[in-house]
Amino acid sequence: MITLHSVAEKIKKISKYVAIIFTALIFTIWIIPIVKQAKENLFPAPPMPPTVSFGKLPPIIFPKINEKKTYTYNIETLSGKLPQLPITTKVHTIINPMQSLLLLKKSIRDANSVNFTSSPIYISELEYKWDNKNNPKQSLFLNILYRNFTITNNNSDILDPLEKTKPSRDESIKAVQLLVNSLNHNSTDIDYTKTNYTYYKIENNIPMEIKNTANMQLIKINLFQNKINNLPIYYENPPYSTMNFLIDKNNEILSGEFFHYSPKEENATYPIKLAELAFEELKKGKAYIPYYGKVNKILIRNIFLAYYLGKENQQYIQPIIVFEGDDNFFAYVSAVSDEWVQNQ
Repeated sequence: MITLHSVAEKIKKISKYVAIIFTALIFTIWIIPIVKQAKENLFPAPPMPPTVSFGKLPPIIFPKINEKKTYTYNIETLSGKLPQLPITTKVHTIINPMQSLLLLKKSIRDANSVNFTSSPIYISELEYKWDNKNNPKQSLFLNILYRNFTITNNNSDILDPLEKTKPSRDESIKAVQLLVNSLNHNSTDIDYTKTNYTYYKIENNIPMEIKNTANMQLIKINLFQNKINNLPIYYENPPYSTMNFLIDKNNEILSGEFFHYSPKEENATYPIKLAELAFEELKKGKAYIPYYGKVNKILIRNIFLAYYLGKENQQYIQPIIVFEGDDNFFAYVSAVSDEWVQNQ
C-alpha cells in the first residue's frame, strides 16, 4: 500500500539524483573549456600553411629616392626588443574597374559637375585634362578608368602673404567630400574620422607648414582608408597619404591629388619575414625610406605590419614591415618572404 511517507521518500531520492545530475552537468560545462584551453596551451595546433594561391608576387613598386642617406639604428621599442610578427598574412588583389565606351562621357559629366567645364584635352588613352570655368589657371587631370585625379593651380594671386581670413576645417572637409564623391565612385572605404589636417602660411609666395592655427592661411587635408584585415594602410609619403588637398580662405580647393585603390575580397596568405631579417635589410639599405629630416642616428620606437598603397597601379595590395622612429622617420621593408617574390 502506497503511503504518504513512501511517496515523500521517493521524491527525496529523485530530487537527490536530479541534483547530482544537474551538478555534474554544470561541472562538465565549466571544466571542458578549461581543459580544452589547457590542452591548446600545452599542445597548440600548428598554424595553417600559407595558401600562396597567387604564386610568386611582383615586387612592390616604391617611389625612387634621388638622394640616399646612410643611417645608424637603435631599437628603442617599449620592450627594447624586436617584436614577434605574425607568421603569415593576407595579400589581396586590387579592384580593377571595367573598361567601357562610356568612360569619357561619364567623366565629362562628372568634371562639369565640379566646375571643370572646358572641352576635355586628350593626354593619353585614359587621362584627360579640363580647365575650371571660374579659374582658368586651375586644371583637372583625370584618369577616366580608375578615377584618380590631380588638380593643379597656376594662379599666384591667391597666395597673399597678408591674408588674415582663415579657412574652416568643417567647411573644407565638406568641399573635399563633394569633390571626391563627384569624381570617384569607389571611395566608400575612406574613413573621414581619420582625416589629417596640416596648416600653412605664405612665405615668399610658397605655402610653409606651421604647427598651430594662429597664423594659418591654408589647410591641407589628408584622407585615409579603412584598415585591411585590421592592419593600417601606409602611403608613399608618411605620415601623409596619396589623397590630399590644399584649401584656401574661401574653403575652396586650390590644388590636390587623389590616388586611391581598394582591395578585392579575393586573397591568399603568404609567409612573412621575421622582424630580425627585416631589420637586417633595413640596416643594409634594402628599405624604402621617405625621410626628410636631418638626423642620422635613428631611434626605432615601433615596428609593425601594415599594407602599402602608392600612386602606382599595382596588381596586389601587399604587406610591409614599418619601422617608425623619431622626427617622422619611417622605413618600409616588403614583408612577404623573398622566396615568394619575383626577382626584380
